Amino acid sequence: MSRVLITGSAGFIGRHLMSRLKGMGHAVLGIDNMSSQVHGKRSVVPQGSVRMSVTDKSRVTSVIKEHAPEIVYHLAAETGVGQSSYRLERYVRTNVLGLGVVLEALQDRQVRVVLASSRAVYGDRGSRVGGVQEDEVLEPKSVYAETKLEQERLLLLSASQSCVRPLIFRLFNVYGPGQSLRNPYTGVLGTFALRALDSQDLIVYEDGLQTRDFVYIDDVVDALAELGSGSATGVVNIGSGRGVTIRRCAEMVAAACGGVSRIIVSGRTRVGDVRHCTASIVSAGKMGWTPGVAFEDGVPRYVNWVRQQPKVLDRSEAAWRELVHHGRGRVG
Repeated sequence: MSRVLITGSAGFIGRHLMSRLKGMGHAVLGIDNMSSQVHGKRSVVPQGSVRMSVTDKSRVTSVIKEHAPEIVYHLAAETGVGQSSYRLERYVRTNVLGLGVVLEALQDRQVRVVLASSRAVYGDRGSRVGGVQEDEVLEPKSVYAETKLEQERLLLLSASQSCVRPLIFRLFNVYGPGQSLRNPYTGVLGTFALRALDSQDLIVYEDGLQTRDFVYIDDVVDALAELGSGSATGVVNIGSGRGVTIRRCAEMVAAACGGVSRIIVSGRTRVGDVRHCTASIVSAGKMGWTPGVAFEDGVPRYVNWVRQQPKVLDRSEAAWRELVHHGRGRVG
């Protein structure tokens, strides 16, 4: 078994991945800055993780020297398309500088680095059949997307000049139990579920016909754990291969919550959002991975989990007002 380091280990994907890798017998250590936007102000560092920022060069270097990881999963990132447009320094520092700090600490080591990138690097691809492939031209439309693309370039360039072996997963819209319900800038299904369980209207942006490719957390962790610990390198899409309209998402969540909430198509738009981007998962299939949880099955599971959580205040409207204040949210 391997020594593994996970950055962003307290996050949605990081917690699931840490549990899976430990179950596989790996020696896993995590680091996470425990951002209050994601975890709340009274968050507790999960067992097996250390509270620190990936931008803290001395501490990251020390951890890597002491733990001597053979595999590093780099999940730590700021994730919010709209927010990134007016919090540039924060997103660039965490996403780009943070990865740079990790790679510098690893540069003299024989190590595999698995990067969680994003479908956002593709930009808008239209509602075409077949999905976007990994070798297509990349056209990021937001600061967040640009930082994820810069992460990819930085990792690949660094790997070409060192002993690092890179694997990049472009994750599409990951959802499921454990997703932060506190962060209003990511996770539309969580926002819908919080509001529906409180019998509030579900506010759908644009015309509701924009599509997303939702992939269940268990399937994503399967890919990270199994493919990530293998020998493959390069770039791989991880999605369902199927686009679902946001309006349809709202309808499904409302139904799973009892069908009381109204669906309000608001015409709101956010700077940097894309209309359509669905994954081609042919490459992942050739590596032996296919998604196992259909969206129709995943939504009720997710809603049931949300229903069991302590009540969380929905901050989606506050986040919208902040976007409008900064000129990044518009109606019509």
